[in-house]
This record gives sequence, structure tokens and C-alpha cells, in this order.
Amino acid sequence: MASKRQIANTITAIKTIFGYYAKDGDYDVVATLWERLLTPYTDEQVGKALYACMQECKTPPTPADVIERIKKSERANLPSPSRAWAKLASTLYDVEDLQYDFRYTAVCEDGKTQGEKAREKCHALWDKLPADVKEYVGSYGELLKMARLTDDELKFERARFLKMFPQIQEQMQQAKALSEYKGQDDTKLISNGDVV
Repeated sequence: MASKRQIANTITAIKTIFGYYAKDGDYDVVATLWERLLTPYTDEQVGKALYACMQECKTPPTPADVIERIKKSERANLPSPSRAWAKLASTLYDVEDLQYDFRYTAVCEDGKTQGEKAREKCHALWDKLPADVKEYVGSYGELLKMARLTDDELKFERARFLKMFPQIQEQMQQAKALSEYKGQDDTKLISNGDVV
């Protein structure tokens, strides 16, 4: 969460470069608006985004400019669809191999059957998948089904994955931002169209 100090530093930096910024406005109102809008982001994110905005903006940056820069930075840090598919495909091949062991009933030294151990390994592979890949697959059961697809079916699935994956990443980012924002009370910020 962006601290009040970071918000104050942000507004001060903007006022330093753009002397006319918020000259006639109430500083407390401006600070409150910035604080409320940047609540989901850390001080570091806000600072880096402001610095990037100040390098390019010819007018005073707005909270929307800073947020857009933060989101752009977050998207750049996400794995590419091709890398995410490579991770999923590798997991699918491992799960396919392990599924053959599900039916084995020989008891190992630890008291578990070979089938139980294979299932545990499959669950571990599922748990290691990134959240956005899990979102695409849907469930552990679906992972098992996908592992049984033929090579031709996997080619089709890959094309579908590459098309849908960026949308899934965007939806997950939006859901994260909404969950962080959910606790805020906007009625204290805006009342009858007036900023209070």
C-alpha cells in the first residue's frame, strides 16, 4: 500500500517540475485522491512509475498515468504465453508418465503403494504450476485429462492456450487489484459528486 509519505513525495515532485500543478486546489483533497487511487500499489511501484512518467510526460502526470505505468511494468514481468505453455507441456508429459503407475499396487518401504506415490507426485506437479496456468487448466482432474491428449490434440490445445493466456493474465491482475481495493470506503472520498 502506498504510504502517505510516498504520496506527499509524488505530489511534491510533480509540483517541483510543474509549478502550476494544484496551485489553486486544496492540497489535502489532492493528496487524499492520490492516496485513495494508489492504495493497491507499493511505494516502490509508485516511485518507479512516477519516475518513468516524469521522463515522458509534458504535462503533470495524473494518478491514471502512474497506474497505467505500474500495470505496464507488471505485464512486462509476467511470463510469456510461450514460456507458460512450455511449463504446462512439460508438466503434462510428466503427468502422462505417472498416470500409468496409478494402477500399480506393490507396496513400497514407506507403506504406500506405487500408485499412491504416483498420485502424490501428480498432485505436487499440479501445485507447482503457476496460478495463471492453473486458471487455464481449471482443476487437477482436467490436468489428468489433458495429459492423455494425443500430440495432434496438444497442437490444437497449444494454439488455444497461446490465444487465451494473455486474457487470463489480465483477468487475474484485475481480480487482484479489485480484491486489494475492496476494503476501501469511497463514500468518504466522494459525496454527491463533490470531493470531500
